[in-house]
Amino acid sequence: MPTATSPSLPGPAAATTQPVFVLGLPAQAGADGPAMFGVWHSPASGILPGGSLSTPAPQTILWQADLPRSANQARQILRTNQALLLSASQALPEAERRLATQTPAGLPGNQPGGQSFGAPWDLLGDLQTGAAEAARFFDSMRLALAPQARVETTLGGRVVGRSELSWNGSVQNAFIPNLTRQQAAQHRQVLAQVMLSRQSVMRMGVLIASSAASLASSAFTGPLSLLYVYQFVRDLIAEIQKFGAAAPANN
Repeated sequence: MPTATSPSLPGPAAATTQPVFVLGLPAQAGADGPAMFGVWHSPASGILPGGSLSTPAPQTILWQADLPRSANQARQILRTNQALLLSASQALPEAERRLATQTPAGLPGNQPGGQSFGAPWDLLGDLQTGAAEAARFFDSMRLALAPQARVETTLGGRVVGRSELSWNGSVQNAFIPNLTRQQAAQHRQVLAQVMLSRQSVMRMGVLIASSAASLASSAFTGPLSLLYVYQFVRDLIAEIQKFGAAAPANN
């Protein structure tokens, strides 16, 4: 991936625009709706109008990590989120394997020989909420895969590093003067987490769409099969993330 470093950021730098995705802890105040992979939150500001897939995405999407000044706290946040993202990435091949065992006859009744989504009435009682969440995921995917992305790492509201990702994979970096090695390392970690998130959300979207199309052709209407598969993949990711969080951390 081509990289380049542009002139230094002026100091003190402020965030360029309102972020679309904010890296933080799951309980972060001000988050709107479920976080992407439990990591990236959307500020409660209507940036992600659920289901507006026909609305063009902004040309540049801002991913922002506002880290605490404490090096230990920042390190823990980045380590926790990295583990969540890796678990989500590792869950997708397993989800694909399990979905490949599905047969139309086995879907409603937990029949032996394959995984099952459970009875349809398990879902119908909360269909509206589930559909809104699935629509929000696909809208987040649309924004996350915008041709250009800006990644900012801030400490106490001050931008210390900024990267511009273009459609061809090139990266332009800019940093504050007198950047410390620790700050540079933190920004590199944030940038890597954005790239992993973009790859995973694309793989998840393709998996959901292809699996739902396969099921819909023989057993379900399109929207219902899409919702079934979305919830199946979502729940498997959460299960594997929970298992990973329970494992001893590697220092």
